Amino acid sequence: MCPARAAPARSCTTTAAQPSAARAVRRSTRTATRSRPWLVAELQLVDPDVVVALGATAGKALLGSSFSVTRNRGSLIPMPGLTLMPDEGDGESGRDRAAERYVVATLHPSAILRSDDRETAYAGMRADLLVAAEALA
Repeated sequence: MCPARAAPARSCTTTAAQPSAARAVRRSTRTATRSRPWLVAELQLVDPDVVVALGATAGKALLGSSFSVTRNRGSLIPMPGLTLMPDEGDGESGRDRAAERYVVATLHPSAILRSDDRETAYAGMRADLLVAAEALA
């Protein structure tokens, strides 16, 4: 069950422009790499405590090319450090909150829709999302 006090949420994509369907697999990693400066800027601006990575492309954009959604899903993974903008009025020139920032990876919703066993895949995604909700509680 989600916490009674819902935290603000924001949705973003790891790529600045979506690749065409015909070349999605080959171009998705390349596009995510080119879009990384925008992703980092958005993370610096939003300053989230937990980021949910929906699928392998999002996970690799956040955690690197060795990331595997099937191996790493459903756990709090420390997010690699980013130099973040200072809080208003705290006087710091920048801070690194890597120890306080996490990624929770799960399957992309389209993978669940393509699954032969949608109920099990959906239950797994729901369990992964509960990990993120509990981290925010």
